[in-house]
This record gives sequence, structure tokens and C-alpha cells, in this order.
Amino acid sequence: MISKSRVEAVFVATCEIAVNPLYGRHQRRFEDADFAALRRSIAATSKNIAPALIRRTSDGARELVYGGRRLQACEELGLQLFAVEYQALTLAEAFAWMLSDARQNWSLFEIGTSVRLALDGGLFPSQRRLALACGLEQRFIGDSMGFVQLPDSVLSLFPNVTTVSTVFARRLTRALNEDPEALLAKARQCAARMKTARNVVDYLCPRKESRFTHRNFPRK
Repeated sequence: MISKSRVEAVFVATCEIAVNPLYGRHQRRFEDADFAALRRSIAATSKNIAPALIRRTSDGARELVYGGRRLQACEELGLQLFAVEYQALTLAEAFAWMLSDARQNWSLFEIGTSVRLALDGGLFPSQRRLALACGLEQRFIGDSMGFVQLPDSVLSLFPNVTTVSTVFARRLTRALNEDPEALLAKARQCAARMKTARNVVDYLCPRKESRFTHRNFPRK
């Protein structure tokens, strides 16, 4: 348990805050309508109402735990960031807090990006241990990892990877596991520009139609 005496609310110049190396937010999330609305709300009040979370690293530097879009908006507006600062928070603890917060509004791709960075960096020994530390389901962590590890030839077909749902990601990873050559061949042959995530998934791994439908289902 972290001592409350080591926590304080602060206003900090954005130039003093480094971004967590495991932070997986996609650039598109700093360009969309939600970010524009956040920026307008911060401009209207001259501060971010909801505090970001930052920590002091072992060398005394300030590092973002979560609140990257608030940090970016404040930087663009020339404002200090309102944040809760922990004086003693390990990288593993910071990651767990970040991912718990991310579960609410990050995309599957963004979460998978952070998960892969944490596992590749040896912060957790396994997906199971990471899921336990973050209070998330192991299947969800596996889904996010499976999605970001799809071949670039598949991911590049999506107009925006941050809009891909868990359901679509599972269909793709299942298709890759069942017949990787067929999936990759389809991805290579795709010449048309896909407009939505559903278009991409339906093209790469179309659902098998049931033998019977409401029109031809045999009646007694």
C-alpha cells in the first residue's frame, strides 16, 4: 500500500513530464473529435478538471501514468497540467493503474500495444501475471495481444485500427490460427480501400453461412 503522505495534487508545466515508455495511445486518438472536445473544455476552464496521474521516478523525474490526452491538450494550450503526483510508485504499479484506467476508454489495439511493451520488457513474466496485477481478465489481455501481433499486411488494411472491436479481433486471430496462408494471401490480394473495420474482417474471414435460414428451414 502506498502511503498517502506521498501523494499530492499539483500543477506542473507540461515540459517537465515525460511520457511513460509503456504508454500505448495511438496518434489517431489525439486527432479525433473526442480529443477536440476535450481540448475545448480545457480551454474554456483554463485547466483540466479531471486530474492526470503522474509519478516520480527513481531519479526524481516526473513521468505520466495516465492522462496523455489531457497532457497534450494542456501543452497545445500553453497551460500547466493538473495532476495527482505519487512520490513512490513503481513502474509495475504505474502500469497496472494505467491499464485499469485504459480499460474504460482505450481501444483494444492501444491496450495490446501497452501489454506487448510490458511483456517484451520483462515487467511481468506472463500474460496471466499481468492480468492479475491489473485486475483484468486474462482472455481480454490475450485478445489484445493477439490483435496487435497480427501481420502488418492485415493491420494495414484497417482505415483505423483503434476502431476494431474485441469480436472482430477474435475472428481474425481465429482465422490466422486455422489457416494463416489463406488469410495472408487474401490480405496481399486486397486492392480495394476498405471503409470500415467490418469491411476488412468480412473480407478476410467471412462468416460461414448456415445450411438453413429462416427461408429454407424445413417445416414439419
